[in-house]
Amino acid sequence: MDLTTNKNNEVIVRSTIDLAHNLGYQVIAEGVETTEALNLLKKLSCDCAQGYFFTPPLPAEKFEFWLQDNGWEILSNADSLTHFHNNMSATKRDLN
Repeated sequence: MDLTTNKNNEVIVRSTIDLAHNLGYQVIAEGVETTEALNLLKKLSCDCAQGYFFTPPLPAEKFEFWLQDNGWEILSNADSLTHFHNNMSATKRDLN
């Protein structure tokens, strides 16, 4: 769903985020690929994001190498949080 060029899609996403928040849920946007989409999601009060904007999907062992090579710098520049669950690393974008 392209948020940045289609206003109808933006309305759908805004409504979905509002509904989830009103029900007490946090929202993770999936498939974020551009700075423009990420900024719009921030404006719409989305809680977190994931997608190719950060990195393509990686197996856990490659993710660790990605973090060591350049991942921490990318995530730091994006004001990201790292979440550890069951000893496996996963990243999420804090959009607050």
